[in-house]
Amino acid sequence: MIPVEYRDRLGIEPGMEVNVLIRGQFLIVELDTDIESDIEFLEGYKGKLGEQAFDMNSVEDIIKDLLEQQFYAGENFIVDRVGNQKMLIRGSDRIIKESIKILSHASRHWLDGNYVETIREFAEALDLDFAILLSTFRRKLDSMAPGGDMSMIEVMGGEVVFSLAVATAVTHFRERVGDIVTERIVKRAEERGYIKALGQDTVENLITQQLAERYSILMNLRTLRELARTSVKSTGERAYSTKVEELLDEFDDKNTPQKVIDRRKRTYRRRLARARDEGREIDRDQLREELGLDAIVVDDEEEELTEDAMPSMPSFDF
Repeated sequence: MIPVEYRDRLGIEPGMEVNVLIRGQFLIVELDTDIESDIEFLEGYKGKLGEQAFDMNSVEDIIKDLLEQQFYAGENFIVDRVGNQKMLIRGSDRIIKESIKILSHASRHWLDGNYVETIREFAEALDLDFAILLSTFRRKLDSMAPGGDMSMIEVMGGEVVFSLAVATAVTHFRERVGDIVTERIVKRAEERGYIKALGQDTVENLITQQLAERYSILMNLRTLRELARTSVKSTGERAYSTKVEELLDEFDDKNTPQKVIDRRKRTYRRRLARARDEGREIDRDQLREELGLDAIVVDDEEEELTEDAMPSMPSFDF
């Protein structure tokens, strides 16, 4: 039985499946997301989310505003969420600027219409679960454009949609920081005997609600610390990610099962058919490379399978 506050936090509803994993001394419960479906969903929006209307200067401004809201006042001052407390932490401005630079670098993919890769780099930069972050953003985007209706997105503009993507990542990051802070304070409260006397729920309630202002300054100090870790690791992390992709590309070329190749071919033909129906030109060589078919012969004119005719594919948790 998963407590209701955690179900609400993860959006777990009756009938949904979860994965239960052991990592070190921790038992991890996470949503079982269909990452392939989420990737295909976002790729279907490629070039349609209004990124043509803004540039890297706008990207940096959006990220800066979102990072500074509620916790950073500038000139190395950290504040609580209501502005009653202000603390000078030297080096804060450098950390904020470096973090903006890192997230802006990830956002270069967004301006090319590659939303999935943007979400992936956000997750890597902020130590978040990519599958959960991707699934959350998909749900939010779908609520803005239910059934693929683009009217709301067109009315609000591309910067709003991009802000939603950044805000989703920052919100998950802040939740992770909040969990760290709460866990540490509760542990100290337990050492002082408060848990035994009052109960853990009461102590957590006192920390997060009745001591909200003082709790939020602790959260914001921890946020800065986590951002500092992001800044320091950025160069090595990018090199690491590049090596991972090279290794997987090599593995993929040698070990791709035929059923996966067939599925990629179906996706390729659907994308071509969609482009023809919409009267768009499409770079077939680029599409083959994107789908991992650049070294495989594909008959462009082969009859396309409908969704109903496609075999169902199981989801995998690696």
